[in-house]
Amino acid sequence: MLWSIAKLLNQSQLAQMLMGMSVVLFLGFVYQNAYFIAHGSWNLQENLPFHLCGLSSLICMAFPLLKNKQPWFAFVFYTGILGGFQSLFTPQMNHYDGHLPLYLLYYVDHLSIIVMPLLMYAFQKRELPRFSWFRAFLNLNLLTVIIMPLNYLLDANYLYLNRPPDVDNPFIIGEWPYYIFNLELVVLVLTFGLYFLVKTLPELLGLQKNKFYH
Repeated sequence: MLWSIAKLLNQSQLAQMLMGMSVVLFLGFVYQNAYFIAHGSWNLQENLPFHLCGLSSLICMAFPLLKNKQPWFAFVFYTGILGGFQSLFTPQMNHYDGHLPLYLLYYVDHLSIIVMPLLMYAFQKRELPRFSWFRAFLNLNLLTVIIMPLNYLLDANYLYLNRPPDVDNPFIIGEWPYYIFNLELVVLVLTFGLYFLVKTLPELLGLQKNKFYH
């Protein structure tokens, strides 16, 4: 539905739509944290936005305000789409107590970090440089180096670096630390695969580049 609407919009209107999606993400973020605080379940170990999808969501929230958007886009395109799909297929909702808005916000958040980068790529003509997939992979590893000591200080498990998530994920193989090495290979393959797909799909479908964009 959003894709069909985006085709009808000019660049100014599209920017306004993306701004609206960012605002929805921000309001959802505030609501979730306020709910957990009010119910005494908010904590540093689980509620900071330092998982991959949480970081992608923060970037999408801030995107309309960023001056140099391209480096952030080239990162969140991969983390948002790949992380978002993984979370939709193997959902893990911490502290979920049956509160319906939290359930809905989980899916709104993860769908948004998939859809927003795709809309930016398809209709704002943002670029994915040739080795953007590998740069995203390197930046993810840099992020891992930053999160590891934070996990140690907080006794947390952000990016699932200390133990695997409590879901049945086919990419999680083995115990710590072996599943991390396997995920490194999986992420490398998936980032390249996503780059290859978006670069070749329009050609395979017989679409001109300008038709794909608008």
